[in-house]
Amino acid sequence: ASGRAAFLARKLGHFRQNTEHPINAVWARFTGVKDWDSYEWREKFPDYAAASRTGRAWATNHLMGQGWWCWIIPLKGGDFSAGLVYDSRLFTLPEGASLGERLQAHILAHPVGREIFREAKVVEHDARAYSALPYYSAQVCGDGWAIAGDAASFIDPLYSPGLDLCAYTTSVVSDLVLRSLGGADVTDRRRYYNEQFATTYRLWFETLYKDKYFYLGEADLMSAALLLDVGTYFIGLVRPVYRNPEKAFLELPFEGTPGRLFAATMKFYNRRLSILARNRIAHGACGRSNSGWRELYDGFVPDFRLQKLIRKGLFRWWKAEVLNLRFLFASRKLTVGAPARATVEA
Repeated sequence: ASGRAAFLARKLGHFRQNTEHPINAVWARFTGVKDWDSYEWREKFPDYAAASRTGRAWATNHLMGQGWWCWIIPLKGGDFSAGLVYDSRLFTLPEGASLGERLQAHILAHPVGREIFREAKVVEHDARAYSALPYYSAQVCGDGWAIAGDAASFIDPLYSPGLDLCAYTTSVVSDLVLRSLGGADVTDRRRYYNEQFATTYRLWFETLYKDKYFYLGEADLMSAALLLDVGTYFIGLVRPVYRNPEKAFLELPFEGTPGRLFAATMKFYNRRLSILARNRIAHGACGRSNSGWRELYDGFVPDFRLQKLIRKGLFRWWKAEVLNLRFLFASRKLTVGAPARATVEA
């Protein structure tokens, strides 16, 4: 459990970078960030203030655009953590004298970020960056050793999946160790962990993250993805854990035929949403649904109410597919900053 250092995976030659997902991160601590819910903001942007039923400053807030997303988290004492995760195929961090200045320059390019961070200051010596974030270990256990959590893999901080993967892998490894100490033959369990972990990592990546950064800046597409991603997460992972946590955490996600069928469905809609976004990029039609976009959801809970949210996500996706038909006979043109290698499909 050596975390991102992945000591054993590197030492044993099992460490692999996930080059299909070239994301990087930079983050810093800021002082002087404006209050999201201040009287000044309510006077200046009344529609914006009225759209929220609770204090925005109490929560983690996100800004998004084509190829990137940004977190803004309030910290004890009034400072804020702000960080950026971006796909290097789609986005380049602005130039600047320091990491903090480069990050702030990008935040100030966003209309909401500009208002909140206009007078903010980067805390000196408190900025960090990671490149090539996703990785995995090609083997996660052997005779006398096993790895779990971030020591075994990392995919993407979007949706914060790290603790989920940590819970599953540490549960399997703990069970493996207890069986071994009890004198049981753990050959089959070691084989299961190695084989199923590889499947779990691959499908978790392909269902949720592969080429997702192409549509992060499209409000309707990302809304559809959020509803479908979180809805299926509650059905596939949360419900079994609620019913029987001891059993559920010993079975890695996407196990067996049902798991693979579930994954195939998720991969399909994620791929389609990415293709729809690339079509918009190629035709210079990015972000046309973003202005004035507002929506509020009931909380995600593992009961029948999930059906309503999933139906809403499906409707958003299908509506986007219909709108995509307008590109069938339209001429293509790449927008400024769009990757020339963005493929286009109908």
